[in-house]
Amino acid sequence: MTKQAMGDLVTQCEAWGLVERTPDPQDARARRIVFTATGLAWLRGFEQAVAQTEAEFKQEVGADVATVVSLGLEVYAGDFASRVH
Repeated sequence: MTKQAMGDLVTQCEAWGLVERTPDPQDARARRIVFTATGLAWLRGFEQAVAQTEAEFKQEVGADVATVVSLGLEVYAGDFASRVH
């Protein structure tokens, strides 16, 4: 992801009230991006949704298949990340 694209993403998340920019106590030129209370609630909800989806998938296909799929996705994500950078 480019710096410009990340900046745009942060600006959009800020507009939604999920994050805010705060001064960096270590570097006056820098800004820190921190979750707001709303952003933290959204993050918890997202984590719960992912956990529920994984549990439902595991129940549907079985633990062995779910593990193989999970490992395959990890490899795919790593391969994808290496191609993007």
